[in-house]
Formats: sequence, structure tokens, C-alpha cells
Amino acid sequence: MKTENSIFETSFTIRSFDVDPHGFVSPVTLLGYLQEAASEHMTLLGGSVRSLMAEGLTWVLSRVHLSIERYPRVRNEMTVRTWPSLREGRFTCREFELLDRTGAVMARATTSWAVIDFKTRRPVRVDRHPPYPLTPRRAIDDDFAPLPALKESQAEERFRVRRSDLDLNHHVNHMVYAGWALDDVPNEVAERHKLVSLEIGYRAEALAGEEVTVCCAYTEDDNGILVIHRIASADGRELTRLRTRWR
Repeated sequence: MKTENSIFETSFTIRSFDVDPHGFVSPVTLLGYLQEAASEHMTLLGGSVRSLMAEGLTWVLSRVHLSIERYPRVRNEMTVRTWPSLREGRFTCREFELLDRTGAVMARATTSWAVIDFKTRRPVRVDRHPPYPLTPRRAIDDDFAPLPALKESQAEERFRVRRSDLDLNHHVNHMVYAGWALDDVPNEVAERHKLVSLEIGYRAEALAGEEVTVCCAYTEDDNGILVIHRIASADGRELTRLRTRWR
């Protein structure tokens, strides 16, 4: 663990239950590493989920953009470097670089977070909690424009939210949303290609017992396979939009 000003580093060893059938770390596991690194850093900066909950507030993830250059294998060690880059209005951005043992970048991510009132579930200004230092450098240059809506699905699955899908905020964890979407990708894409980019826009909460529908459609171009995803509730509320790139 290493902290210098607003930049924080922590390391993870890829375990056997973190990998896919080919021995590479799964994208959902990478999202978990990002969340853990962010949580550790915010604890040091005085803005942890636990400290916010004491004030009736909590963190929620609004946007994720993960770009993967290389996947580490089981037993490899990986360092996550993270820093808050921007803090404005109701949102704050946090950046990530995932490094191998030599310090070479294997993946990058940029994320946008909001602080919400735990009872009303509505966003509040991020200056409601203690300030923390910023490093104004983006890991990925993304202004988080709205992700495209899915117009017509090619694959669809419907099921109910389980208790095990929930996190400390009592709603579906963002990693679970990502896992649902990636599992819905047709075999002809997922078994012949590797995920190289994952963008997620969280739009609404899903709670235990609710019925959700996960669907997607894909197209092929010169850069590989582009997949547009949608996760919605039974009453038609759009819970999450995703866009993935496969090569």
C-alpha cells in the first residue's frame, strides 16, 4: 500500500477464483479491484462509505469506462493506482491505472461517483463531506456523454434479483450489473473475442425480488465487435446502459 498526496496504490494477487476458464482475470473481478482500491483510498481521505452513512449519506457509482490492454493471469500480481481527478456539483471523478510487476499499464479506467441521501436516494452536492486533494489528470479522456439506447435486441434474459446481488447500499451492486450484461453476450462473440472496453451508465436502482430484463445487440466493424446493452425493470424503468467492445 502506497499513498502520495492524492495518488494511492494497492496490490492484488490474482486468485484461482478470480479468473475465467482460460486462466485470465475476469472483467468483473477487475471492477472489484477498482472498487476496493477506491474504498481503501477514500477511507484514508476521510470519506469512506461508513463515515458518510453516519451522516445519512452514501457513495454510488454513476459511470464507468474501463479499457483493457492486457489481462493478467492467475497468480500474477497487479497494482491498482487511483486518484480523484475532478470534483464538481453532484459528481466527482476518480481515475485508475492497473499495472503489472514492471510498472507497465495493463488497463485504465475513469469513473464518476455521486453522493446520495440514504433515505431519499437523491444526490446531494459532493461538498457535503470533507474535501480531499485532487490530481487533475484523466486516465481516459471521457466527458461521460449519454450512452446509446438499445433499439432492438438480439439476445434477452429475464430473472429476479437475488439477495446475494445486493451491496452495502441495499441495491444491486454495479459489478453484478456488469456480470449480467456480459453473460448475456451471445456465444459467437464472447467465445471468439476478448473484451477490450466496457462502458456503464447507471440510471436507476434494482432491489431484491424485482424482475429485470437483460438484453443486447451487436454489430461488427473494422475495430471488432460493438455490443449495446440494456438492463430494465419489469415496469420498463431503464436501470443501466452499457457499451462493450470486443476483439
